[in-house]
Amino acid sequence: MYCKVLDNIIGYDKELSFFLKLHKNNNLPNTILFQGLDGIGKYTFVVHLINLILKNKSLTNLEENLINNHNILILKKKDSNKEFKFDEVKRVINFCKLKSFNEESKYIVIKNCNFLNKSSVNALLKLTEEAKDNIYFFFTSHFLSNNLKTLESRFFKKKLFLNYKFYKEIIINYFKKNNINISDHNIVNDDTPGNYIRKYLFNLDGDLINLKKNDEDLFYKIISEKIISKFKEDHVSILKKIKINLTLKNDINNILSEFK
Repeated sequence: MYCKVLDNIIGYDKELSFFLKLHKNNNLPNTILFQGLDGIGKYTFVVHLINLILKNKSLTNLEENLINNHNILILKKKDSNKEFKFDEVKRVINFCKLKSFNEESKYIVIKNCNFLNKSSVNALLKLTEEAKDNIYFFFTSHFLSNNLKTLESRFFKKKLFLNYKFYKEIIINYFKKNNINISDHNIVNDDTPGNYIRKYLFNLDGDLINLKKNDEDLFYKIISEKIISKFKEDHVSILKKIKINLTLKNDINNILSEFK
């Protein structure tokens, strides 16, 4: 499920200061594995960390700015795939071979690296051992993964913990930034912010039409997720049919009725 990275980060001031100090003193490890519970903002943390290291002046669309940076490669598993494809890992290998722009440092980010298969992990381990000093690998994963023992032994491992007191603040902040109307009094949450938001978006029905007006990209991603979940093996053909209907501007209410 798609969740836009927020342009502000909540609850990680000390952790950000720690890594920025390491970088300032030229002690930042070249390979770091950030671990933590699902939905606490590990990937968001990495995006903000790199943005601060680069001293980017722009404080909006942080993730998009990093993706468009020629010295940065961000790899995220597609929702429709069970694991990363080896072709995606090849992108990392080829990226490391390229000369960096203006001799600046290069950054490789892999979100949820616990979805890497064994051959991909081995290839990346070899790559990190041979990588130059100006290449940094920032991986994120949840705690419960069995295929990352070799990564854990070779990488600097940092466990991230988000204080529960920040949960509701992050959720409210997300909804405000994405123009989704929800009262803070309706938020009763024992789940992590990311998991709460994913579940809310997945179950969003009545507000989908309004969401389409405010954020078409988020709307289409939610619809796609619902289709993949409901139609399983037939989701590709269903997606094509719905795309045609949307292109032809057919009645959106008929399309949404499939998911109520």
